[in-house]
Amino acid sequence: MPSIPPLIRYGVLSCLVATGLLLHACADTGRASVSALGTNTVTLDIDNRTDRPLRCLVVLAHFITRDIGPISPGGMASLELWRDNGNGSLGFGRHKGEPMMVENILCGRADHWQETVTDLPLTTVRTDRADRFLATCRTDHQPACTVSGRGG
Repeated sequence: MPSIPPLIRYGVLSCLVATGLLLHACADTGRASVSALGTNTVTLDIDNRTDRPLRCLVVLAHFITRDIGPISPGGMASLELWRDNGNGSLGFGRHKGEPMMVENILCGRADHWQETVTDLPLTTVRTDRADRFLATCRTDHQPACTVSGRGG
């Protein structure tokens, strides 16, 4: 009579299989709950109404940044963002197939960026259900930007 391998005899193999199936089910449940919240793509146009080129920077999670611009005076740049309608989080770009989470978007004069940088107010983009937004940046010395919904 053949001997029964110890992995089967003591139930180790069945425990490993059950654990693997449980972990897989948890991972699938996590993905399902994210899509259940609802996500959509939104567009943020940045309109430079200053007399100087504007440099904008998207600050992403884990200290990653993406330059936008420079945006010439009277010019506009357009960003496509992903928004989670459940919690208002924003994503931009992709890393390993997943959107990178947006911490902030900063804009300032390209020639004196550090002295003139300002935050784009993203609360409207996070909470309003519009799918298109306009950030208008004006300046005397320091740019000031406002954001409003444009449709949806």
